[in-house]
Amino acid sequence: MHKVPRTGPWLSGKTRRDEVINSSFPMAASIVKITRESSIPLIGCIAFGIIDRGTSVLQVRAWSGCNMNCAFCSTDGGPSSKFHATTYIVDLDYLIEEVEKVVGFKGEGIEINIDSVGEPSGYPEIFSLISQVKLIPGVARISMQTNGTLLTPDRVTRFIAAGLHEVHLSLHSLHDEKAKMLFGMSSYQVKVPLAAIDQFLSRGVEIKITPVWIPGSNDEDIEELIMFAKQKGIVIAIQKYEEYKFSRRMKGIKQLTYWKFYKQLEVWEKKYEMALIYKKMKNTYLPRPRLPKPFVKGDKIRAVIKAPGWILDQMLGVADGRCVSITGCQAGIGESVRVKITEDGNNLFYGTAL
Repeated sequence: MHKVPRTGPWLSGKTRRDEVINSSFPMAASIVKITRESSIPLIGCIAFGIIDRGTSVLQVRAWSGCNMNCAFCSTDGGPSSKFHATTYIVDLDYLIEEVEKVVGFKGEGIEINIDSVGEPSGYPEIFSLISQVKLIPGVARISMQTNGTLLTPDRVTRFIAAGLHEVHLSLHSLHDEKAKMLFGMSSYQVKVPLAAIDQFLSRGVEIKITPVWIPGSNDEDIEELIMFAKQKGIVIAIQKYEEYKFSRRMKGIKQLTYWKFYKQLEVWEKKYEMALIYKKMKNTYLPRPRLPKPFVKGDKIRAVIKAPGWILDQMLGVADGRCVSITGCQAGIGESVRVKITEDGNNLFYGTAL
């Protein structure tokens, strides 16, 4: 694999880890700062930027760092990652400018969902991001995904003041020892997110807990979380344990089919008299026009290499205002390469070097 230089227009040679985030976030070897001057677009790469899935909700990913090592992580995030050697951090002003452009294209009543392949609340300028996004014409609502570990009382107060409307909280067990195992960190304390839930609710911020059900591991915990959600009057959206090419896999755990997954949700719905299947819940996602694709799967294009890729053996190329994650690329920064597009869903582009 081509050795990527550690300095360049895409990477600040002056950046120190303590300048971008506190020490609870071990950083990957390459810290790629995405600025307007970097000429790296904010559409096309799953690890950062803006994702448009054709609805009234836009996913906004300001960075890719994470402080947990979840045993089931679908992206292999966190300090123990085996596949990621790059942490991306998007400049706040650049991000706001680009979000405003996409919102203008999508129309009124847009929800901005601040999420990440890591932990969104670890972004150094997270409060400014929320408060500035709120001012964009057409933005009606702001939600945020989080593992809850950074939701101290002071930070919760700042999230509320910034204008956050809803929190989607990854909570997989109400018991410390089980939660520590699932989050992969002995420092995890379930009391932190539980206290944050009460604080948010007292100020009118909506809460949705999003546990991952891992059959044979946290079955009883899921039922306890259902009862907890019902008692609190909050939504619970149970996630299915999935295994992907680069995800972490739990020993002895087998994926359920979707049929079995939804059958069990139906059983719990009847038992606890609570909606658990997404289509039965309040749905704020409305169809909206999609951003156009400059190329599609199967096309052969030329791209300029701008940065190392998020996954090892990938480089990040740019073509026609989109990022392309290129596998098997031996080119260096600034070189032009021929690429065959292999995936194009939702303007997220992957390709192989030719």
